Order: sequence, then C-alpha cells, then structure tokens
Amino acid sequence: MLDRLAASMADEPVESLAVLRSMLTHPGASDAAAEGAARYRAQIAELLRPCLRSLTGADG
Repeated sequence: MLDRLAASMADEPVESLAVLRSMLTHPGASDAAAEGAARYRAQIAELLRPCLRSLTGADG
C-alpha cells in the first residue's frame, strides 16, 4: 500500500507534498487546506454552471 501511495505522489509538486505534511504536524494546517479546497471547488462549480445549464436547458 505504501508503494502505491509513493508512486501516486511521485509527480506531485513539492508544495503540495509540503501542505500534506504540514496537515499532519500543524493543528491549523488542515483547516487552512480544507478552506482552500472549498474555494477551489466553488470556483470550479462557478465555471461549470453555464455548461451544465446549456446541457440541461435549465435557466439557473
């Protein structure tokens, strides 16, 4: 299992790995990462909303 995890992270940017490490060692880091991920998901949802509307024919 560890080999699979290591292989999946081999091409990750160092900054991403540093965030993952800090989530394990610093109490507030996981909260900050979760907030950042929520903002990222909201941005993606906002970008996809017009596409989904055009596919479904929904007005909003």
